[in-house]
Amino acid sequence: MKRPEIDKGLDLTLVCGFSRSGTTWLAKILETVTSVKLVSEPDKRSNRHLKFSKVIHSCEPDNVGMKQLYRLAMQELMRIEDFNLNSVPLFKKTYYNVPFFCYRSLFYFFKIVNKVLNPFSAKCIFLPFSITKKDKIDVVWKSVSQSTNINFLRSTFPGIRFVYILRNPYDSIGSALRKDTMAIDGKDERRLRERKHTSFLKDNHEYSKAKISSLSEVQKRTLLWRVETETAISQGQNHDDFYFLLYEDLAQNTMEEISSLFAWLGWPVSDTTVEFIKRSTGIKEKSVLEQIFSFSYFGVFRKKNQLHINSSKDMQKEVVEDIRSIVKDSFLMKYW
Repeated sequence: MKRPEIDKGLDLTLVCGFSRSGTTWLAKILETVTSVKLVSEPDKRSNRHLKFSKVIHSCEPDNVGMKQLYRLAMQELMRIEDFNLNSVPLFKKTYYNVPFFCYRSLFYFFKIVNKVLNPFSAKCIFLPFSITKKDKIDVVWKSVSQSTNINFLRSTFPGIRFVYILRNPYDSIGSALRKDTMAIDGKDERRLRERKHTSFLKDNHEYSKAKISSLSEVQKRTLLWRVETETAISQGQNHDDFYFLLYEDLAQNTMEEISSLFAWLGWPVSDTTVEFIKRSTGIKEKSVLEQIFSFSYFGVFRKKNQLHINSSKDMQKEVVEDIRSIVKDSFLMKYW
């Protein structure tokens, strides 16, 4: 398969999925490829210094003004050597209260640290910056906010590829409920309103504005899962630029799934990739440097046999019933 390009010397792949579905882990696996530059969630509202913080997360394919903003935002990212400083464990907890000039100062500090350690680490300590000069750049854009934008992005960035990962809603939502920064925040009704033009909400008249307002917060989060996942699968299926995989398959048969994905992308599975997979799945113990620099880094590293699957048994009965009331009619439940 010929690798599509959005610009000379640049390929773009979007890794997306619902929150807590394994997007970060998958993106970090892809980052082990030498040519890859990972840009993780530039479209977060917290990235105030970036144009991407101003984009709409659910756009009509013919929104010309938003297309222009997305293109300008992507050009801005390509001019920045790396902006993922807020992924550094020691920094991300305080990022929201740090002035931008401090952010940039820490950027250069970690860049210097990485330049010193990079020759010895061989990308195995997973510091937040890569200083390797690349003649060919494969940009991997990781986002949990673009699932309803597949058609829009396809028309905005010709040649873009999509890697979509899907996780059981009980596990995905249950994982969010266990994490303070991703738990119910009362904003899911607003997020649903922002996605009102999706085919799901247009076709399912039962979910009127009044009906959505009457739902519990867990039901609203679950409905958001349905809107985003079903829209993404509907817009992606039957297209050669869309690759779909299940989180459960990736977690239980990691090497097989990654080999198939890399073959589709046209990338080699290197020793560095294999090494990362072994460490991130607990097959191989973390080194001392990894424990220092990658502790709880994006939640990528986990101990073997502590993978959360079928977490509904650990939830309160009311939460399970709220989730079930929304997903029971979803065509995606056939996967579980």
